[in-house]
Amino acid sequence: MCRHVKRFEGEHTYNYGHHTFTIVREGSTFFILPLGFLIAYVATLFVPMSFQLEAMYSVLLIAFSRYFARGRKNRDWKDLKERHVIVTGGTSGIGRETASQLAAMGADVTVLSRNGPNVDVAMAYIKKFAKSDEQQIRFTALDLADFIAVRDYCKRAQQQRMAVDILVNNAGLMQQKQVMSRFGDDEQLAVNLLGPFLLTEGLLPLVAENGGRIVYVSCSAHVAVKRNIVSTYLSGRGLWSPRIRDKFDGLEQYGFTKLGCIYHAQDLAVRSYTNASKPFASMTPATVASILTPSNGRAHKSNSNDGNSNTPRYTTCVAVPGGVVTNLYRYVPLATTFRWCRYFYLLFMRTATEGSQVVVNCCVREELVNGGYYQNCRYSPTGLSATACSVEERKSVLAWVRLKMQPYMRWES
Repeated sequence: MCRHVKRFEGEHTYNYGHHTFTIVREGSTFFILPLGFLIAYVATLFVPMSFQLEAMYSVLLIAFSRYFARGRKNRDWKDLKERHVIVTGGTSGIGRETASQLAAMGADVTVLSRNGPNVDVAMAYIKKFAKSDEQQIRFTALDLADFIAVRDYCKRAQQQRMAVDILVNNAGLMQQKQVMSRFGDDEQLAVNLLGPFLLTEGLLPLVAENGGRIVYVSCSAHVAVKRNIVSTYLSGRGLWSPRIRDKFDGLEQYGFTKLGCIYHAQDLAVRSYTNASKPFASMTPATVASILTPSNGRAHKSNSNDGNSNTPRYTTCVAVPGGVVTNLYRYVPLATTFRWCRYFYLLFMRTATEGSQVVVNCCVREELVNGGYYQNCRYSPTGLSATACSVEERKSVLAWVRLKMQPYMRWES
C-alpha cells in the first residue's frame, strides 16, 4: 500500500523546546480570537476605530480563526477497490466520516460499534458514498469492553480467512466519573486501550497477510501523563489504582489510554519486520511479569530495531485529529453546549469531517513513517511527549496490558 516506508527505529529524540512549540502551534486556534480582540482593544486606546471598522475587523478575525481551526485537508486519494477496511466506532463522528471517505475510494467497509439507535442512519450515510453497488458496506455489533465478544470476533475472522487491508482503531470513550465494565475494568480503559489491543492482536495475522495498515486514533491529551505509569495508574489486578479511584480525572485517564494506543502502534511497527526482536505483546507471562517493575532509566528515544530487513509485513501509525466537536464529550460537564453552541465551538475546533482528514490520510498515504505520529496530515514526531518517547515506559505498559489480556488471546477453536 506504500510507495516508501521509513523504518521506525528511534529516529525521534524528545526535545522540550520542539515539543512545546508543536503543542502551542496545534493549540493556537484557541488563542486567535482572544488575542485578536485584545490587540484591537489596546489599539482603540490609542487610535479610535469607527463601528464599521470594528465590525469588519471582527468578521475578518472570526473568518481567520475558522480557516485556521479546520486544519489541512487530505490530498491523497487511492483506488481501494476490492480492499477491505474495518473501522471501529464508525457509527458517528470521526469514525463515520472516515468510513464514508474510504467507501468513496471504493473500499469494502465493515463498521464495528455498539448497537444503538443511530446505526441505521449512519450506515445509510456511509453507503451513499459508495462508488458502486458491488461494494460491501457492513455493520457488526461489537462492544470493545466485552473482551469475550472481541475474542470471538477475531476467531471468526481468522477461521474465515477474512481479508483485512486497513484497520482503523477509532472507537473512544471519555468519562467524567469512573464506570466499571462487567469484566471489572474501568470502561474507559477497556474501550480505548484493552479492547483495541485485543482486536488488533487478533486481526494482526490477517493484516500482515495482505501487507495492510493499522491506524490508531489518538489525542494530544497524552502529554499530561507522566512517568511510572503502571504504578501510578494501574494495579496488578487490572483496575485503576486506589489513588486514582479516590480522585478520578476523566481527561487524564483518557490521555493515559491514548498514550497506550501510541505505545501499541510503536510496538507493532517494530514487530512488522520479520527479524525484529521479541515483542512485548508476545512475551510469556514470566517475562512480562519481570518487566512490570518500573525502571529509573530516562530513555527519551523511541524504540530501536536491531534487524536488517527494511520491508515490513504491514505498516502502522498514529493519527491525531485535534479538537473536534463530536459526541465524545457527551459524558463530560457542559456537554449539551456542544449541541446548542456548535457554531461557537467551531470557531476554534473542527467538524468531524475536518477531524477525519488526518485519519484518512494515514490510511492511504504512500509516504509513511512506520509507527509514526501524524497531526494535521503531516508527520509530527515533536508532538510526542517525553513519556511517549520512553522505551522503558512502553515496555512496562505493554507488558501489563499483555498480562491483563492474555486469557482472552486464544484464537484457536
